[in-house]
Parts: sequence; C-alpha cells; structure tokens
Amino acid sequence: MNGVTSSAADILDDQDASGSSIGAPSYPVEPMAVYTEEEVRRLSAMAKQTSTMWNLYPELFPGVNLEASVPILVDKYHYGDFCWSPVISAPWIAELMDHGFITMAERLRIRTAPARRPAPKLSPSSSSSSAAAAAASGSTRTNESRDGDRGGLGGSVVRDVYLLLPKLHRERCVLMPDGRHLHVGKKVKKRSKMFWATVDQAFDQVVEGCHEQHGFNWLHPPLVREFRQMFFNGVGRDRGIHLHSFEVWQKKPSRTQDGEEGEREGADTSLLLDGDASSGEVTIDDMQLVAGELGVRVGGCYTSLTGFYRGDSAGSIQLAVTGKLLEQEGFLLWDLGMFIQYKQDMGAIVIPRRDFVQRFNAARTKRECRLLMPRPVNCADIIKKEPPVAPTDNNPTFAAAPDGAAAAASASASASASASAPTPMATSPPLNPTQPHPHQHQQQQQQHDNTQPSKKEKKKSQRKRRLEHNKANTNTASSKADDMQQGEHVAAGGEEAQGREGGGEGVGVGVVGEGENGMGKVMGTMQMLKEAAVEE
Repeated sequence: MNGVTSSAADILDDQDASGSSIGAPSYPVEPMAVYTEEEVRRLSAMAKQTSTMWNLYPELFPGVNLEASVPILVDKYHYGDFCWSPVISAPWIAELMDHGFITMAERLRIRTAPARRPAPKLSPSSSSSSAAAAAASGSTRTNESRDGDRGGLGGSVVRDVYLLLPKLHRERCVLMPDGRHLHVGKKVKKRSKMFWATVDQAFDQVVEGCHEQHGFNWLHPPLVREFRQMFFNGVGRDRGIHLHSFEVWQKKPSRTQDGEEGEREGADTSLLLDGDASSGEVTIDDMQLVAGELGVRVGGCYTSLTGFYRGDSAGSIQLAVTGKLLEQEGFLLWDLGMFIQYKQDMGAIVIPRRDFVQRFNAARTKRECRLLMPRPVNCADIIKKEPPVAPTDNNPTFAAAPDGAAAAASASASASASASAPTPMATSPPLNPTQPHPHQHQQQQQQHDNTQPSKKEKKKSQRKRRLEHNKANTNTASSKADDMQQGEHVAAGGEEAQGREGGGEGVGVGVVGEGENGMGKVMGTMQMLKEAAVEE
C-alpha cells in the first residue's frame, strides 16, 4: 500500500478556469493531512478493536484499484451502504468522488490503557497534606481527560479518531435535469423574487450554516479541512472533480413591522425588506445568507452533499435554483443521495445501485458542464429561464423509450457511449431501450396537468353534463310510460282471447278487433295457430 503524500496539486489562483473569482476563505487554509503507512495500519487496527462493524464493512485504502473494486461492491456487497478508510486526505476523497461515492466522516472515541508509573512512597502525613493541597488548588484532572496527539498514543486514555466513510447507497435518489422532471411549486415561484443566488462565493459560511443546523454530524473538522483544500486550492480538479457551494441571499431587514430595527429569530423576513427586492443593483455585502448547500461536480453529474436553510421557503428556493441551473448548463444527472420525501416531491426517483453506477459513469464523461455565477442573480429570473436544449436529444441513456427503428438506433448509441467510458461498469450492457421509461407516467401526468381546463370551463362542462343527464332521465321515464300503456293493450287482447274459446274464428275476430295497436294482431294470430295445432 502506498502512503498518501501532501504534494497533491499545485496551488491555484482565486480565479476559475474561465476567469470568474471564487469567494475568499474566512480563515487560512490548513495543510493537507499526511499519513505514513505505519500510522494507517495503527489507525485501522484501533478502529477494528472498537466494534465488529469495522470488520464487516469493506475497508478501502489509497492506491486500491477502484475501477475493479466498484463492480465487485455492486455485485457482492448487498447488506450495507458504507465502506470505510482510516485515511482522510483530499486526493483520496477526490478519487472516491470520481467513482460515485459520497464521502462522510465518523468520529470514534477510543480508550487506551495509560502508561503505568511506580507510585511514590509517602508517609500518611505527607499523603494527607498532598490531597489537601490538590483540593485547595481545584485540580481534578485525571488520566481520562488527557488527550494525546494525532500521531501516537502518548500515554493518553481517551482519543478522538476520525474515519472516512465512502458511501455507495444500495438505492440512490436521482433526478434527470432535462427540463421535464423538476417540479417547482407556485409558492416557490411567487417568493423567489425576494431572493438572490450565487455560486462559490461563501464556502466557509455555508459550512458554518450546516454546522449550525445539523451539528458536526458527518461533516467533522478533518473532513472540512480537506474539503477546503479541494475548494480553495483546487485539489482534484486535474481529474475533473470540482467542489461547489450554492448560496441564497436575502436583503438585510432595515425595520420590523413595529418600527424596531433588527430581526426576530426564525421570522419571515420577506415582509421586512426596504422596497422591491427585484429592483436595483445588489451585492453580497447588502444581504444575509439564508440558505446554501455543498456539492461536487464530476463531469455531467452534480451531487448534493449537505445544506441548510434559515427562514420560510429559503431551502425550497435554493433547491429549485440549483435544479434550474443544472438544467440550463446541460447536466445529465443530479445525485441527491439517500431518499427523503421532499426529494420525491421535486420529481426525483429511486434507482438501485447498479443502475446508478451505470448512469454515473455515462454522465461523468461529459466535461463541458460549468457552474459559474459570481454575482448575485435574482432567483425568479433563474427559475423562469428555460434550458436552451433538451439534453435527452444527444443522450439516449436518459431518453424516453423509443420504438421500431429508433429503438435499434438508441441501443447502438447507448452501447457506443458505454464502450467509450473508461470503467469496467461502462462496458456492461446498456439499458434496454424497449423497456418503458421510468418517468413516462410522470411525463403523461405532467402533460395531463398542463392541459387541465380552467374553473370557468369546468363549471360549464358540469352544467352541460347535468342537462344531458336530466334529458336522459326524462326520455327514460316517457319510454317506460309507453311500455306500460302498450302492456295494458296486450293484456286486454289476451283476456279477450281467453274468454272466447268457443271457436278459432271467433277468437281471431275478437283479438283483431280489440288489439288495434298491432301487437294484439300478432298475439291473436299466434293463439289461432296454437288452437289449430291442438285440434289436429
């Protein structure tokens, strides 16, 4: 196993490749962690001693062939989502992200045995005087409260050890940003004009917001240190891995409804702004951060890592803006991680791990997607703007299910795209183009919703149906009355026929004379035939 060194990538300027600047760091960027092989082995052994879980989960090290390991995980690893690694370093994280992993961190509290020291021999008087002196000085520290340095035990008893948790979900929540699947609610569209959005302008503030709302959770300080190396120093950009931060801003409130300055915690600030939010030039200095998220771009796939929001609708607007930007820039896949209901409400679906890896490998080969927005742009303008072209025209992997000759063309295009991807999973058979597209029902439902009549047309249609229903009931009643009248005539003709059994001729004359409606004539004829048959 090769050790990880700190000479990762050259330090880049504060300019992106296109010349647009990124936000300055709030504090100096710390150097990357450097691990020796001995330390990696020691950390691995310490983790395995704390819990049997670390013996069950697959362990990954820098230098492992992920091109061959990911297909094995897909085929054999059916009982979990996590792998783990004792190394938390920016180049290693970038390599894992390049193969579809979401990287998290876990803190372990490891207790070790203290170093034994011979106890000094003290007289009873000196022992009691020492205890009294310690109580007077307030010294209550024990061995359990001392922590050693990161490199070794150093005689400490309790030590914090951080592990990297690369996660490859058994079921992944994804959304195709092709202009057809992202759902933006009316409330979000209405309130979006009060907010502005930027990209890569407040990375540290977004991290602080995530810690404020969720705690450290999995975004522990060692992982933040390596994320800052990737964002500010460009580690991983040589292989197409770009870390991003999305920010949503709102004007700072100048007055409350009572005339007092300031802002109530958790209050809706959309009513506290000075003037119309959509007018005039704005800068970040004039606004406050109300929502944001961290994400990673790998070719044509964008993965949302974590986020936060402050205030009503801010989080929904941030997600809508992110989705619209991905649509406008031609991204092929929006990876949303684990399933949560609000993601499904946006239009996302859940796919198995095998399908996700296949779609991720097809999307990461697209390198021309960009996310550049250094100046604040009104969120309403972003949401209203439509994508220039439908990405599915040039991407049969995500297109609707074709039929006939188009199916064969789509299958060959998918096969060629899979063959060009530099991973073993890319050479696997493409998705069957004859199968129904998983979003076909959603597309039909969306088209049905778009063609719904207005309220006036609905009322007119209901009124018309009521009139037709009443008319049908009237016709049915009149028809029943005619049938009843006709039945009475038939019954009268039958009685006349039964009362004249003296001869066939009299029966025939009597029935014909009484049944003037035609039915009596038929009944009389049938009766004559029956009597003639009996006489024979």
